[in-house]
Amino acid sequence: LGAWDPARGVPMDPAAWPVWSAHVELPAGETVRFKVVRVAADGAVTWPAGPDATFTVPSTGAAVARVE
Repeated sequence: LGAWDPARGVPMDPAAWPVWSAHVELPAGETVRFKVVRVAADGAVTWPAGPDATFTVPSTGAAVARVE
């Protein structure tokens, strides 16, 4: 999603605050690992502690991954 480089990450939309969302298209059946990082206005990056989130894309149709 950004190859672990926050500068290449997928921007999230705060329109439904406090829920942030992003839309990405991934190959069917692929399992992805990711973290939701915070990038401050000054460019400082905050990585969450703990294991990576994982998501397996279904073989057909659309899906939603929710991270809290």
